[in-house]
Amino acid sequence: MGAHITIIDTPLGPALDDLLLARAKELRAEGCRPFVWDRVTGRPIAAVSYALALAEMLAQARALGVQPTHLYCAAAGATGAGLAIGKAILGWPGKVWLLCPIRWPWDTPKDFAEVGNATAALLGLPHRITAADIDIRDDYIGEGYGVVTPGSREALALLARTDGVLLDPVYTCKAMAGLIDHARHGRLGAKHQVVFIRTGGTPAVFAYRNKLMG
Repeated sequence: MGAHITIIDTPLGPALDDLLLARAKELRAEGCRPFVWDRVTGRPIAAVSYALALAEMLAQARALGVQPTHLYCAAAGATGAGLAIGKAILGWPGKVWLLCPIRWPWDTPKDFAEVGNATAALLGLPHRITAADIDIRDDYIGEGYGVVTPGSREALALLARTDGVLLDPVYTCKAMAGLIDHARHGRLGAKHQVVFIRTGGTPAVFAYRNKLMG
């Protein structure tokens, strides 16, 4: 499509955000109209989708006669914020486990709460949450973002071979590794109805083919 691609080594986080915004400013000065990711305004808009996703999932579960008690999801930003504020808006009593695939340089629960509250404001709703309402864990990241772990490799193989579901090694594999670990250690049992939100990422399976097949 004629795109100009620039390869950079800047990691995810504030430095990359600043770089994107600076480049967008340069393009505007050249008379262009760039579409750029802005963490402040972009995440509440993105989080709306996951608040709606939670509502849709619960409605479908009720139609099937299922009452979910736990929800697991890989969450690094808008995804987790949307699920957290969605839980508050809907008054759902279930447990939301947000399993982070990256360690941010800021207070993640506080950040999620701020994004969630901005999402509620965007929807014109009075509901608000605090950092205490966010249960996010970084126990399954391993060495770092995008680094394959034994747990994520096991989760990928297990779901592929038993259910035909392909996870990705960066996000969903690590979240599923957390779910499996919780089940093995008694946090989940036969009385629980567990929902796992698969957030995508299948192309990463091919990008990591050498590490996954080795």
